[in-house]
Amino acid sequence: MKQFYVSFPPQTERISIENVAVEKETDGTISIAEVKKTIEGYSNKDEELSLVFSGFVKDGKPTLNISLKSSQYDITYVYVGELKKLTGAAIESFTIVGDVVKVQPEMDDKRNVVFFVKKGTVAEQLKLVPAFTVSEGAKVMYNDAEYVAGTPVDFSVEQTFEVVSQKGDNFSYTVTYREWTEPFAMNFDEWEQQNEATDENKKYYGPVGGWSSSNGGVEYLKNMGGLLEMMAGVNPYPADKPYAVVQTDDSKSGSAARLESLDTKGVKSIFGFPAVPKVTSGSVFNGFFKVETDNTLRSTRFGDPCDREPKSFTGSYKYTSGEVYYEALYPRDTQKANEVKEVDKKDTPAINAVLYEVDTYAFDYLDGTNLLTSDKVVAIASVKYDEAAEAGKYIDFNVGFTYKDGKSWDASKKYKLAIVCSSSKDGDKFSGAPGSVLYVDDLKVSF
Repeated sequence: MKQFYVSFPPQTERISIENVAVEKETDGTISIAEVKKTIEGYSNKDEELSLVFSGFVKDGKPTLNISLKSSQYDITYVYVGELKKLTGAAIESFTIVGDVVKVQPEMDDKRNVVFFVKKGTVAEQLKLVPAFTVSEGAKVMYNDAEYVAGTPVDFSVEQTFEVVSQKGDNFSYTVTYREWTEPFAMNFDEWEQQNEATDENKKYYGPVGGWSSSNGGVEYLKNMGGLLEMMAGVNPYPADKPYAVVQTDDSKSGSAARLESLDTKGVKSIFGFPAVPKVTSGSVFNGFFKVETDNTLRSTRFGDPCDREPKSFTGSYKYTSGEVYYEALYPRDTQKANEVKEVDKKDTPAINAVLYEVDTYAFDYLDGTNLLTSDKVVAIASVKYDEAAEAGKYIDFNVGFTYKDGKSWDASKKYKLAIVCSSSKDGDKFSGAPGSVLYVDDLKVSF
């Protein structure tokens, strides 16, 4: 019921009723017991104003009887309200019925909805039945008609549902699926193009099966090189130079990944964009890369869903350290990433497997700013660098997961597991030695 006004001479009075007694009748009518009230000082005179208030609500419509009486006037008002229109247009819960569904739909604050299906699910199996709980009075629209409960929907393609309130407000929800994969073993034998470039100098490749690399950031520098040269006089990384992560036959078996820390010159921040660092380390990881121009460290989205407790992390690697180490003067400050100093230090690689908690599999992740420092981290399997890796031959490693204090595996929680390798251990702090090269092969987490 909206606020309303009644007139009573000679001037407007604000009247409030704090408490009323209500009773629901057998036919559903809600009766409002009579309230009598005396208002003193009416119209700033030494006079009393008597109020009698009563009413009822039937079929959702309120009727209120308001009688006002003074020494001069006796007026009765009857207020009849409108049926309340509900304004909510939200999906409050969303499930999908089907044997192939691994994880029920998850939703972000932009109304993107993602659910996970079992590995190997084919398009024909994605004709599934959604079930919605929406705001009271709202309805779900699909293909410009009200969705009929129980009707299968083809989720092999992106689908959109619209929730419309009684008042006419509406929100659209975009629904997609992802296959539940566990890319926690990688021999680097198969690679595929991972960008849409047609220029051979700008095409880059990465391991198949849910793995990515820092090559997306190098592509960004190649594309921006001409503009930066025009504005700052420096092209940080010309297009004809090789990418930071490439496939190589110099392997333990089959193929391997070759990661190199690149000299990207160090270009100061222009027009608020992050500075280009002097050192851009090569990294390969399970997850995905999406360029974040406001903070490049957030471009790396590490990890994939994991519902089994990891036990050990194994693999092989070898390493060559670059000649000159540059230490960032302002670690992690993306606006000053170009400012470094030479120090007498030897570069080392980083090879880690990190288990961390999430609220949603689809939308939560750790990135280059917090992979090892977030309070969501539960356990880490970290390879201790062995200088024997610089002898030109692969050495093997086998490390267990060390749990953080007070943390343990809890099957009732959601986790992601990230395997991350970098050619410069402190590359996430814009420090390292250009020319440092890490080879990794046959990585595997065992459960």
